[in-house]
Amino acid sequence: MKKKEGKLLKLMSAFFYDTEEEPETINLRESMVAVGIPGLLSGYHGSFSQTKGFKPVKEIADLEGKRYTIIDFTLHVNEYDEQLPDPTGMMLNLKQMTKKQISPIYTEISLFNPLLVEKIKAHSGIDKALIDSPRLLSDLLPALGRYKDAVFMHTIKPNASPTLAIVSISQDQIPDLVVSASCRFNKNCKVVW
Repeated sequence: MKKKEGKLLKLMSAFFYDTEEEPETINLRESMVAVGIPGLLSGYHGSFSQTKGFKPVKEIADLEGKRYTIIDFTLHVNEYDEQLPDPTGMMLNLKQMTKKQISPIYTEISLFNPLLVEKIKAHSGIDKALIDSPRLLSDLLPALGRYKDAVFMHTIKPNASPTLAIVSISQDQIPDLVVSASCRFNKNCKVVW
């Protein structure tokens, strides 16, 4: 079966630093959204989340006494297709997936750790579990079997902020899925990945 062409997702994250001057080079892997998720690269998705995501980012910078800059980056993703044998780079919108679509993911998780599935179901699904505990996604990755290299769209709820849509990928996927990255406020700053 031929793979679909895919699409580009434009995302935004923040890079925090301690110096007066913005660094000349920033590693995309060190950027984050308001809720840092270990082992993952995450970015705000959609104009609402990208706009409202500034407030919690600024609060983190103020709280930690740091400065920040905004990193815009683009991922190449494939549409969800349950027929594809390899879901690498496939977009899994955890909020919009049907029970039929999410069932194989629960099966993979239950093979690894049945208690994780019960924990997720207690929250009424993966997306709601990730709103309550975004770092759960890094715990879930090893349990996701063939889905561990997918692209996960989910929501977070930072303090004093509305629910925001983010997209997360495993750090191992960065070389394959990131198409471009740049510093929004300083075009002379080089963003590497």
